[in-house]
Amino acid sequence: MIPADSPSPALDNDRSGPRPVVPAPSREAFFDNARIVMLSLVVVGHAIEPWLGHDRVLRAAYLALYAFHMPVFVWLAGRFAAEELTRPRAVRLVERVLVPLLVFQVLYSVFHHLAFGTPHLALGFVRPYWIMWFLMSLLWWRLLLPIFAVIPGGLVLAVALAAAAGLSNAVGYDLSLSRTLVFLPCFLLGYRMRRSDLTFLSTRWARAGSVAVLTALAIVAWRFAPHLDERWLYGSLGYGALRVPAGPGMLWRLLGLVVAAVAGAAVLAWVPRRRLAWTGLGSRTLQGYVMHGFLVRGAIAAGWLTPAALGARWAQVLLALGAVALAPALCTAAVERALGWLVSPPIGRWLQPRATRQ
Repeated sequence: MIPADSPSPALDNDRSGPRPVVPAPSREAFFDNARIVMLSLVVVGHAIEPWLGHDRVLRAAYLALYAFHMPVFVWLAGRFAAEELTRPRAVRLVERVLVPLLVFQVLYSVFHHLAFGTPHLALGFVRPYWIMWFLMSLLWWRLLLPIFAVIPGGLVLAVALAAAAGLSNAVGYDLSLSRTLVFLPCFLLGYRMRRSDLTFLSTRWARAGSVAVLTALAIVAWRFAPHLDERWLYGSLGYGALRVPAGPGMLWRLLGLVVAAVAGAAVLAWVPRRRLAWTGLGSRTLQGYVMHGFLVRGAIAAGWLTPAALGARWAQVLLALGAVALAPALCTAAVERALGWLVSPPIGRWLQPRATRQ
């Protein structure tokens, strides 16, 4: 979702002197399209979350979405990550990930206190607020990549760590450690895959198989909707908190990674490869991600997303369509001009000369 290492050749120099400036490669329409599609699904999932205990159809839709959409999000982030953490890239990481994380952690904490009327302002940086976990984990993944990219069997080790993360409840939501380990294989898979590895998704057979996969996912989600604990899909809890023994818990977590890979590939098979009118929105998904939470949580605090307020099926359909439309609206150039200084504060202007100084 967030190309933290998108090319910026003018900054890419090191102690040996500045490197030749080369033209930045053009953006690939497929990945920008995938970003905006996945962001729309994230917003839909957050909008229907209040119905989890009230409507089986929406609960099944929620489970099906969460089976793949965050792993694909993480995969997209890893797809554009660079192995070397040079000083200029460290500057971009601070500017595009760390600073927005700190800024919006504060803003969301204040917003939650005002919107929900909590007695005290819970302001802290150890436990990320709701959607801020992704930025915190992205920071961890980017710092871990130089290690896992060079050690033998890095991807296999990441899978083993994802399964082992649930063995201790101490590895949980704090510092987003559990999700960092659980979704680390998705990040590394995105880093290791090349453009040629994705050509099979555009074949007729892949799309035919994707229909079967998505149909099976919908059937399983409907069948187990009343029984499956959705917290399994968050990757933020240990097996003790999920009330399962360690052995079965590790198997379920590994199965979840397999399902995420297969279902994610099935969805990506239908993402357009060509540039469309809305493709450019995919380059601004960071602002859509960090801003949509204010609207969704505000609507929840106001009681607009409760089953009592939107109990009719047609109202729920309108809600889903509105959520789909909200993501592109927040990724427009107009929102970037209005809030770009907040989403990506220009701290890099101060850091860049210091990072590139000999």
